[in-house]
Amino acid sequence: MVEQRREDRAAWEGHLFRLLVENVVDYAIFVVDPEGLVRTWSHGAERLLGYREGEILGRTADVFYTPEDVEDHLPQRERQEALATGRGDDNRWHVRKDGTRFWASGVMTPLVDEAGKLRGFAKIMRDRTEWWHAEQARLEGEGRFRTTFAHASVGMAVTDAEGRFLDANRAYCEITGYSLEELLPKDLASLTHPDDLPKNLGLIRRMLDGGDPGFVIEKRLSVRTAASSGSRTACRSCGTRGDARCGSSPWSRTSRSGRGPRRRSPSRSGWPSSVVT
Repeated sequence: MVEQRREDRAAWEGHLFRLLVENVVDYAIFVVDPEGLVRTWSHGAERLLGYREGEILGRTADVFYTPEDVEDHLPQRERQEALATGRGDDNRWHVRKDGTRFWASGVMTPLVDEAGKLRGFAKIMRDRTEWWHAEQARLEGEGRFRTTFAHASVGMAVTDAEGRFLDANRAYCEITGYSLEELLPKDLASLTHPDDLPKNLGLIRRMLDGGDPGFVIEKRLSVRTAASSGSRTACRSCGTRGDARCGSSPWSRTSRSGRGPRRRSPSRSGWPSSVVT
């Protein structure tokens, strides 16, 4: 009786697993044997990789990998990693039946029976090509921003949502008289004149709450010169919002001759929304 219940439970679990595999179409789910030959297939696998079940069963899963990865024995190394650590991560270019390439994110898991014998590997993967292209565009944008940030003639600083400094370029350090190492423990409030602080904080709160995409404010900024530690200079500061970061970009300041503000033109380069300037 107990053995019959076990068999019934195993059959029911197998039925549920087949339903899962057959109904999940956004993921390719299939099984390969210890040598890497495809032993099961699914609708999701057919949709992603282009092979019908009768075309792929018994063939090597190497056909899903790029020729250069196959030459580098990557499929075998992926199985070895899965067996050694319990999973083999697979985030790379793959090849469909028609020869087109796509970026896939997947994982391979070893299948071991009750006796401890390796029966094969389960592979789950999905198409992440759009994400990959978006990520490359983001990284390229950040690279362009970092170049602009580092070499801009205007002062630019990045802070977190609380106003604590995360980074500042050379021009910003020259305006304030502080080195980057000296700025990082500080925040914008400590460099802003007390009379200008409420308005500045109000604009930042409104920006972070989504009321405005950015702001411009005329305020007095604390600077340190060779002759004075804590003197004030007038500046125009602008800020924009992105990923819970905000910042300051003072682009005009009072000249040391006392003849009034000397205006610096802000950079016209586009900055990624992940950093606020």
